[in-house]
Amino acid sequence: MMSAESFFEAHRHLSLYLIFRDFHSSLGQSNGRYLDLANEHYRLYKDEFDSINFIYDEDHDGEADDPNKRTRGQPTIFLNRPGQYYRRRRY
Repeated sequence: MMSAESFFEAHRHLSLYLIFRDFHSSLGQSNGRYLDLANEHYRLYKDEFDSINFIYDEDHDGEADDPNKRTRGQPTIFLNRPGQYYRRRRY
């Protein structure tokens, strides 16, 4: 069980990082205020994303599972591959 609100702060800082980085690149400077703001918001994004606690309801009983009894997911193994003459369709 996760709510979309738990990602709000992380996405806000990531959005501001991308905006300020774009402002900085459009000015063509090697350093400046926009680069400092972009780096600050990127640091805050990483901190916020690392602080998100991913707790799931794996047995679908409506309550979050015990975080101390988590199990890891099963890996996906693909036993096939694209054909030898794989071509992308052109429209």
